[in-house]
Amino acid sequence: MNIDPDALGNIEITKADGPTLDNLFDFIARYVRRVQSDDYIRGKLKASVHSLFLDIIGPNDIAYVIAAFKNNKDMWDQDIRMREWGSDAMGNPEKKLKPLFTSGHGQKREQGKSLWNKPGMTYFKKAEQTWMNIYDSENDMKKLYNGREDWIATKGKEIKVGDGSRKTFHYVMGTW
Repeated sequence: MNIDPDALGNIEITKADGPTLDNLFDFIARYVRRVQSDDYIRGKLKASVHSLFLDIIGPNDIAYVIAAFKNNKDMWDQDIRMREWGSDAMGNPEKKLKPLFTSGHGQKREQGKSLWNKPGMTYFKKAEQTWMNIYDSENDMKKLYNGREDWIATKGKEIKVGDGSRKTFHYVMGTW
């Protein structure tokens, strides 16, 4: 799956088609889900019978994961390329890429101070605002709830949570 953080950060749910929503649900299941532990998610879903996974995570969780992807995507893609090249990568003159929004280089960590630069914070805030608008829209959330239920009942039953695990996304995030 190719993840486009810019598309996810500016998504319009009302205009989104089936494949776009499938990619969105896959992204949420694989990456945004990791903001909370699987045990916490299952416990919350069991505790409140009518709640859905989208009720547990918030717009800021989705925006954070999108911003983290944007920050590191080029580095991760480069690492994958280098691994595929194997020993041929040793003589490659390609410069090691750095994160877009964070470096931490030359800065001392301080409590309450972010290592994200201004463009990174702006990117996060914009994605968060987009997702807040989606969560505030009754039509958008209805489309997300219905699409997610269909996705989790079909594709979510087929995709395993991790290597060697029998748990599927349906097991972890399905409704009770």
